[in-house]
Amino acid sequence: MPRGPGRWGDDVAAGVGQTRGCGVELPGSAGHRTAAIGVRDLARERQRLIADWPDVPPTAEKPGVIAVIRLEDPDRNAVVLWQDLLDRRQSAIDST
Repeated sequence: MPRGPGRWGDDVAAGVGQTRGCGVELPGSAGHRTAAIGVRDLARERQRLIADWPDVPPTAEKPGVIAVIRLEDPDRNAVVLWQDLLDRRQSAIDST
């Protein structure tokens, strides 16, 4: 994934998923899209967001597997911040 200058740096992997429809929004049906953004340290990212968005929801976690924060805009689009808590990927990177 190409990286460039900005706030996110090397701590983020992003993906966009469409939850319904074919990419065309009909009048009155805005939203229903999801952007998933992987971060290295979800707790740190949540603290950064709280400075501008005091009601950031708490982190949901499946211990040892994944941590997730789901944010929703007024049109019901979702931004999901996630952190992979499995260490197998990091182990594979470290062994190369």
